[in-house]
Amino acid sequence: MDPNPSVLLPAAAGQAPAPQPGGSLMPASDPLAPLSAAHDQASAQYTKLVEAQTKLDHIRSGLAELARLGDTISTDDVVKEAGKLVASGVSPMELAELLADMPPGGPGLAAWVSQHATSAAMNEAKLGQMVQMSRHQMGTKALQLLAGHAAFSPAQAPLPAMTGPLAPEASNAP
Repeated sequence: MDPNPSVLLPAAAGQAPAPQPGGSLMPASDPLAPLSAAHDQASAQYTKLVEAQTKLDHIRSGLAELARLGDTISTDDVVKEAGKLVASGVSPMELAELLADMPPGGPGLAAWVSQHATSAAMNEAKLGQMVQMSRHQMGTKALQLLAGHAAFSPAQAPLPAMTGPLAPEASNAP
């Protein structure tokens, strides 16, 4: 026996439908539910990738600024930049992982920063490609959903009558 029988009852007039398994709020008989769910998933994936791209851009630009200091860079410079990155929304845990293997200073620190700046730039380029693919996927899902709305719209206008030699009535003429 279901401990929450109200979920099985149809929604009363004026009430929103109960959530369906998988998080959809559409009625189970809605033929557009799979298309809408696929679009929502593609949109969420795109949003996450754009957020990751923004964070990686902050990290890359911060590392590029540090790399410009060359051999004069100090651990204090790196810590200051890490503070700026945390203020811009980068996770402190991500930065702690990044800074875990940081050398004490001088040429070794400059090489470490340069290596991480190059790596961040390469990762940013890869992530940019992923964002473009995700944007395409989201657009494809949006077009599929629009086509579904057009196909399942209950208020479709009747098609205009055909006239001319290819009209159905014309084929019955002698």
